[in-house]
Amino acid sequence: MKVRGSLLTGEVIQIGAVKLDNNFDVCDSFSINIEPVFYKKMNSNVKRITGITEGALRGCMHFESAFGKFLEFCGSEFCFMTWSRDDIPMLKDNLCAHGMSCVSLPKSYDLQLIFNHQVTHSNRQWSLSGAMEILNIEQRHPSHNALFDAINTAKIAVRMDLAEGIERYDGLIRLIELGRKREVFEGFSDLRSAMGDKSLRRLVCPLCARSLGRGKWVGSREKLVTIADCPEHGTLKFVITAFHDGNGFSASRLVMTPLTTFCASMSRTMSSMGWERARSWNLNSACISPKTGWSIIPCTVEGMFGRKRKSMIFTMVPFA
Repeated sequence: MKVRGSLLTGEVIQIGAVKLDNNFDVCDSFSINIEPVFYKKMNSNVKRITGITEGALRGCMHFESAFGKFLEFCGSEFCFMTWSRDDIPMLKDNLCAHGMSCVSLPKSYDLQLIFNHQVTHSNRQWSLSGAMEILNIEQRHPSHNALFDAINTAKIAVRMDLAEGIERYDGLIRLIELGRKREVFEGFSDLRSAMGDKSLRRLVCPLCARSLGRGKWVGSREKLVTIADCPEHGTLKFVITAFHDGNGFSASRLVMTPLTTFCASMSRTMSSMGWERARSWNLNSACISPKTGWSIIPCTVEGMFGRKRKSMIFTMVPFA
């Protein structure tokens, strides 16, 4: 649905929040239902998941007043912390639909990003209940209620090092975006000049701008791969791919997520399969396969199977 020239994909029908003080302790809570004015007929899936019906919302406060009450609850100095990067864009869409400004909204943090960095060392999406299970937090409140979801989010938040997570948050966002961003270099007359370009091969950490040297590139005529170590941000993989663009040749450069993140993720996977732990991810021996361009990391794991302790040495190939 288009409202005021913008696409509105969903309407806020409930706001729930808990407030954390300067010590990150829960000190207050807020909950309010909102009567929709654009999507008056509720989606059947939303009804089923939330248990909220049109009748329950009839006569409730409208969004403008409800959001005003919410801001009063927030106070003068605050920031938002959510369990998704989708909540704030949805809130902004609703503010615009109701002719309200979203310029004054404070900085927001996706707790799931901090959770992944500090606990799972992965980039995957987790449900609140899944994250609570990982942290052995008892879920006393059902999901898909705005206040209860906020309470559960707060329970996860107090288990995190929030000060460290907030301090490093912008860097974590940039790490996530590394795998999505390609630099494109254009204007090469032939394939050889494209793949041999010095600026294309110069290795720089995209987070701290530290020069990482030239690296040893391997691969084919149209694709080259190397790895380089940043003292602050770990081992990074650089991929160069050349292609014909119609007029000449262009080349793209992609920086992959640090290999250390993969190692931590695989350690948890092996534990779930019965192996107790990955004893030695030998990152110093990480190399690139000249044939495939894959990164190969030797690893030793051990575990108990029945009454016997077994060990296994193998190589992992995290990137294709």
